[in-house]
Amino acid sequence: MLKNNADIVSSYKKMIKKEDIFLITKEFFYALTVALVLFFIMELVWPRMVLAYINVNMVLIFWVVSATILLASNKRL
Repeated sequence: MLKNNADIVSSYKKMIKKEDIFLITKEFFYALTVALVLFFIMELVWPRMVLAYINVNMVLIFWVVSATILLASNKRL
């Protein structure tokens, strides 16, 4: 039987909790932090190795955005 839109939205709200979003954001932040540290070490060992292939600016932007979301959601929990 087909559900109406309100039932679908309420079922998604039950499935995705704020704690789950907080955990996903935290893991994403940790992964980006490790990536930035590895990129920094690789640049020290082999100069221009990372910058020639990867746009580190976008990684830094995603890192700052995820840190901001993490801090904002941590205060609400």
